[in-house]
Amino acid sequence: MGKRGPPPDPSVIQMLKGNPSKKGVNHAEPTPDAVAADYPAPPELEGRPAEIWRDFVRTASNMRVLTQADLFTIARYCIERDLYLICYQQVKQGGEYFTVYEVDPDTKKTRIKFTQVAPWATQMHRHHAACLRIEQEFGMTPSSRSQVKTHGSADPLSALAQWRAKYSAG
Repeated sequence: MGKRGPPPDPSVIQMLKGNPSKKGVNHAEPTPDAVAADYPAPPELEGRPAEIWRDFVRTASNMRVLTQADLFTIARYCIERDLYLICYQQVKQGGEYFTVYEVDPDTKKTRIKFTQVAPWATQMHRHHAACLRIEQEFGMTPSSRSQVKTHGSADPLSALAQWRAKYSAG
């Protein structure tokens, strides 16, 4: 099930608004360490998944949305994306549908028995959906970028103090 309602505001924004709802502000939001753009792939990722890792880590790091806590998720993404590409190659070669024929015993003519979606096409769509969910979590789609928060100050109060110092000086 997806997330319901609008995403919660960061603690800094809640404090700037004066917290009209009187909900508690999380002063202990977890802030895992950021990861560099050249962070090495885990040893179990080889070949194409390792290439996908390098591209994804570089992009997510440059967007400032990558932390140590995300590395297992990214490894799963690399595997899902590789499986998606394998299925995609099958669809390119064999088509999205396949037809089963039968021979009429009386006339000895071949006729179409049925046509159905190819199993590799179904799997391709499943891997696509899994990749899309992970990409949305990291803000890799246009609509999801507005809901992803980048790394900021570990302490919302210090971020608020920095904002006040910047804008109250004038």
